[in-house]
Amino acid sequence: MSDAKQTVRQVEEAWARNDVAALDSLIAQDLNSHDTIPGMPGGLAGAKAAHAMFQSAFPDRKVSIDKVFGDGDLVCVQTTVKGTNTGSFMGGPPTGRPIDITSISIYRVSGDKVVEHWGLNDATTLMAQLGLMPAPGAGAPA
Repeated sequence: MSDAKQTVRQVEEAWARNDVAALDSLIAQDLNSHDTIPGMPGGLAGAKAAHAMFQSAFPDRKVSIDKVFGDGDLVCVQTTVKGTNTGSFMGGPPTGRPIDITSISIYRVSGDKVVEHWGLNDATTLMAQLGLMPAPGAGAPA
């Protein structure tokens, strides 16, 4: 496995186990993140805030790293997150509903640090699984 792929795998594993110290050692402080959530700061501070919000809303979450592939300094990762919504998420009350979400992230690594991140988290599927909006092609939430 290339050094860049190993760095990204370590980042994903640190997110999964909520190891902020490991993240600080693996991610550049001036991270350029292209998947910010409205109302949250950009960069590493925004990534940490989004992670803390998700951790709080789905404390039992389990993350699997499904695929890691890439070339040179660009690495793509597919992960799956499963858990139960037992905390507030995006201002909404806990639903008690299970989730099963696949995400795709692309990282740019420089040296031994992640310097750039793009993410595609299936927010539509997540909101439908929480009953906050209908699934594509479905009726109103239950």
